[in-house]
This record gives sequence, structure tokens and C-alpha cells, in this order.
Amino acid sequence: MKNKMKRFALVILAMAMVLSACSGSKPETEASSEPKTEAVVSSIPEKETEAPTTAAPTTEAPTTAAPTTEAPTTAAPTTEAVTEPEPAEIPPIDFDPATNKTYNVMGIEFQVPAKWRQNGQAFYASEKADDLSFLIYMGQEGVSSSMITNPAFIESYSNGLKSSFQEDAELISYELEEVAGREMIFSKLRGRSNGMEMMLDAASMAAPSGNGLVAFLFLHPIEPATNYMGDFRMILENLKDVEEVPDTSEAATEAPTEAESKQATEKKMSQAFDPATNLRYTVKGLEFQIPVDWKQNDPYFYPSTDPEQFAMVYYAVPEGTSASMLDNSVFVESYANGLASSMQNGKVIDSQMTEIGGRKMLIVDLEGELNGMELEMTFATLASPEDNNLVVFGYGQRISGEIDYAEDFLKMLENLKDVN
Repeated sequence: MKNKMKRFALVILAMAMVLSACSGSKPETEASSEPKTEAVVSSIPEKETEAPTTAAPTTEAPTTAAPTTEAPTTAAPTTEAVTEPEPAEIPPIDFDPATNKTYNVMGIEFQVPAKWRQNGQAFYASEKADDLSFLIYMGQEGVSSSMITNPAFIESYSNGLKSSFQEDAELISYELEEVAGREMIFSKLRGRSNGMEMMLDAASMAAPSGNGLVAFLFLHPIEPATNYMGDFRMILENLKDVEEVPDTSEAATEAPTEAESKQATEKKMSQAFDPATNLRYTVKGLEFQIPVDWKQNDPYFYPSTDPEQFAMVYYAVPEGTSASMLDNSVFVESYANGLASSMQNGKVIDSQMTEIGGRKMLIVDLEGELNGMELEMTFATLASPEDNNLVVFGYGQRISGEIDYAEDFLKMLENLKDVN
């Protein structure tokens, strides 16, 4: 259960904080591709890689011939051309059109190797402790296809992806490239989440409708034991436009969801928050309190370890942010929609600037599905007193859970304290 929760938290960080992140309708898949719930070990050794070096062109200094009875001549300077070797193409390991499973997001059909295990919007190529590699797909409506080729959008979108990591996020490169006749924004980043240092390769493109954005994110170790980038490239090269077909199955039209059953279950309000016994933690100059009996896996805290009663509180410090962003209405709207887009069938229930405990905060309430669980979530975003960057506190729990921890989360926000 512990590893399952760590995997869940990693997916949230990889998806929820991308300002222009994408989500779409549930993928259409073969009957045999139902998601499983096996645990994923998510600890990765930290390895550093040296940046590739390019030899600079060398220029020979001009030489002047010694004077003779003839007119002196001066040798023209020569420049030796240095050509960069083309990187070797990485072959796919598991991608096989004969056995791949197909899915559909916002009218784009994509293939995933049959060996990759699906869990919601994530597909795991490797679940080894030292070689965790997985693909995430997302889609967001309301983004014009013309923005894909807008240089300002490409830059801001790629920088926004840095928020996928909890710390040490770095944007390595971004460019517009055509793959199989489809223009895509390629963004490459590295960073650290949940103690793991990883690379993120993202390919984002316009939905066939012209009014949406689809993204495929591939997260993997900096020095993977098995390199699946060839498979990722093949997934992109084999994308296909298809007509979206609504799910009219009996299960889809008649089966009640957790959200529909919510009112039938009267939740018990937790009262675990107690300043006399709470444990205290600090992030970016903010002290916050957590009930003493909540399980800790920093930066995540779990009120319950029962899968049926899943609940979680966590904090994150997205890179490249500032408090002034909270005064930008465009940012606030895209931020709230991006959070909802990180979940399958996610929707914003409420989004507002408010004051809690004397602090200005953006509060976003959401509902949606992630990793097969229907969740209700709240994100509180505020300025750090340490450097004026943004700090995010998130809370989520299963809609069908019997205990409501929202009051504990609110008290946590009310009791934030500045520390030196």
C-alpha cells in the first residue's frame, strides 16, 4: 500500500501542477486492458550526467610569408569545419503494431506496447526500483490550434512544465518539430519529485478538432538501465486521427459513480487536528502542523492507509513562480483549469481568491478520477514569506470515503506561521 500511495503522489505531481496540462475523456481501449492496481516501487538512485560537449571550430591564425624579392603574400586564414555526429537512433524495445493496444484521447488514436501496464492515464514501461519509466497522456479543450506555433506560447508552456517537479526543476530545451506530418512542441526537462531525480520528455500537439491540446509525457531516470525513448518516439510517429465515439455501453450509462453515491453516505468529520499534539514542519519559511497519527512520507501525509478510505495531504514548491501570478486573472483561470485537467473527467467545482488565517490564497476545489479512484481535491496556493515564490498545499480523498478530513486541512491553513 505504501508504494501504491507513492506512485499515486508521483502521478499527481507529474500532472496536477502543469498549468496547461491536458485531460480528456476516458480512453477507448480493448476489453483486455483494464487497469490493474499492483504496487510500484518508486525510489530511484540519484545520478548525475555530464552535459554533452561540442567541440568548438578551430581557426588557424593567418601567417605572413617572409619578405623576398617578390611581393609579399599573406596566407588566407583557414577554418576547419567540425561536424557534430548525428545521435544514434534508439530502437524501440516493446513497441509492436501487431500486439500494441490502442487508445483514444480527444480524437487522436495512440498505440501503447501490450507489455506496459496501465493504471488510469499512466502506462508503466518499467516498474523496477532503479528504472521507473512511464507514459502519461492528457488532453485539454479550449486551446486554439494556432497557439501551438506561437513562440511565446511554446516558451511559456514549456516553462510551465517545470511545475511537474517538486524541486530542482530545469528546462533543458524546447522546440517545434514535425513528426509524421503533425506539428508538436517538444520539451525536455529534469527535476526531482518524491526524492527521485527524473527526466521529462513532453510532446504536445493540437487536437484534430482545432480546439484542444493533447500531450504525451514520458518520465524516466536520467541514466536509465533500459532506454524506452525509441518506444516513445514510435508512439508519436504512429498517432492517428479518429472520430471520437461516445461510450454508450450499459455500464457507462447506468452504473452509479462514487460522486452520484456521495449524498447517500453521511461522512464523519475528522477532528484529528490538535495544536497540543500536532507535529510541525517547515517549507519555504512556512510552518505547518500535521496531526500526530497521520502517516508521513515527506512531502506526503496520509490520514488513512486503507485504500477504500484513501486520503492525502501534501505540499509542493513549483519552480519559476512568484506571488504576483496570483494577481493575474488569466493565470488564475488557466491554473485552475490545468489542475482539473490533470484528472480524468476533472472539473473545477470552485475557484476563488480568499483570505485564510490572514493570508491571501487561491483555493481551487476539484472533482475527478485518478488511478481508478474518484476523488475530491482542494489546492491552496499562496506566497512564500521566504522568497515570494508560490507554495502549494494539496488535499485529496476518495469521494466514497466514510471520513471527511477537509476540516483538518482548513485548520492546517488557518494555523500557518512564518518562521525564520
